[in-house]
Amino acid sequence: MRGRGRVIGPAALLALALALAAAAPKVQAACSPLTFRNSLQEPRPGDLYLRAGRATCTSLEIEIAAQDVSGIFTVGFDLAYPADQLKFEGHAAGPLLTQNAPRTPPLVLARGAGAGRVQVSITRFAPDGSAAAEGSEVVLTLRFSRLAAGTGSIDFGLEPGSGVAERILDDQGEPVTARFGPGHGGTVVVP
Repeated sequence: MRGRGRVIGPAALLALALALAAAAPKVQAACSPLTFRNSLQEPRPGDLYLRAGRATCTSLEIEIAAQDVSGIFTVGFDLAYPADQLKFEGHAAGPLLTQNAPRTPPLVLARGAGAGRVQVSITRFAPDGSAAAEGSEVVLTLRFSRLAAGTGSIDFGLEPGSGVAERILDDQGEPVTARFGPGHGGTVVVP
């Protein structure tokens, strides 16, 4: 090829093309975010259930929500998830736990309890009183990261001997009527 009196050989053309390609803006390959579809479409008063939080290509947040539940002081439950697809990464207290600006921040213990299990215990402290969910409010958010593609179930571990008893107690230590399931979880899809 000739240009302004110079001859450009094939090697120079290839080098020029590679330099232009390197200088071009990079286009990221599109990814599909992880998804969660909750089983409970219409929560009723007294339900604790799972719903989708934020999701990316590599992570997923699951919110534990309470629907019209009053007297929430202590909450305990197990959660089962597909350990071959997800890894439990951590938690964040939801706004329901910090309702009415408690003097002492609530204590949240969320730990892996073997493959595909998370045990959660949450409590407020005296003299702070109980919290009340008016409508649907988030108690806790659990964070997971992607391990492998697949589809699986995430739900409260309601079977006997699963670990922590699914329950809510008020500030006097009395049980609060609440339903954790069955069918209060959902399905996760990891693309």
